[in-house]
Amino acid sequence: KTNSLRCQKCVHLRQRRTEWPDREILKKKIRTESFVAIAKEYGVSDNAVRAWCEHYNLPSKRCAIKMISEKEWAQL
Repeated sequence: KTNSLRCQKCVHLRQRRTEWPDREILKKKIRTESFVAIAKEYGVSDNAVRAWCEHYNLPSKRCAIKMISEKEWAQL
């Protein structure tokens, strides 16, 4: 038994330094902007943006993003 006042998920969310964009916004941004530009906008590192992509099951590498057709991209 723990004496925690919050569940593990809530504790993790409170530790975030910035608010994450929702999946659709991030999906649109990674298709049109660089990871560095997105990172600067949110005040995080480009690796943090890649971690967001992995969390949302989006491609986290530029070469993978470029290889996906518009039709496939809409279905992601």
